[in-house]
Amino acid sequence: MKKNIILMAFLLLTAGMVGCSSSSSSDSSDGSGGSGGGGTLVAGDLTGTWSGCQNDGEGGYLGVTVTITSSNIDLAITAYQGANCTGTINDSGSETLSYTLSGSCTLDGAVAGITSGTALDTTVITSDFNPQGETTYDCIAVSGNNLYVGDDTADPARDASAPDKRPETLDDTPFVKQ
Repeated sequence: MKKNIILMAFLLLTAGMVGCSSSSSSDSSDGSGGSGGGGTLVAGDLTGTWSGCQNDGEGGYLGVTVTITSSNIDLAITAYQGANCTGTINDSGSETLSYTLSGSCTLDGAVAGITSGTALDTTVITSDFNPQGETTYDCIAVSGNNLYVGDDTADPARDASAPDKRPETLDDTPFVKQ
C-alpha cells in the first residue's frame, strides 16, 4: 500500500508536531497559489472533506475519505477488490494524523504542471495501519478542487522519511474536495 495514500495519503501519511502553523498564501481564490498550481497553502485551504480512489499498486483499489481540520487529518480507508473502488470490500480502517504546514517545496511539474507545493509534516496519532508516532514529510499541492499528495514511490531517494527526502513528484490521482 503506498504510504502517500495513508498519509493523506497519505496526505498523505503523509510529523511529531501537533497543530498547523500558518504560512502566507497567495491571493489566488482557488487556493492554487497562482500560476503553475501549487503554491504555499494555509490550513484554511485544506479544511474540509476530500475523497479519492487510488490504485494500491497490488491489484486493488483504496477508497479514501480525508477530513482535514485546523489541527488533524482524519482518514477513512476502504480496500476494494474491484477497479475504481467497486466490488468486494477486502478491508477498511482509519487513521488520525496531526500535521504542520512548514513552507514551500519544489515539484517537478510532471502532474498538472505544478512546480511548487507546500511542505506537509504529519505524525500518526491513531491508526489501523501505521505505528503511532510515525512521521512523514510530504509535499502537497491544491489546484482548483484537487488535492495532490507526493508520490513517495516514484524515487527511492524521495521516500518522505525525512525533511530532505520529500517527494518531488505528485501522485497523479488527486483527492477531490466534496
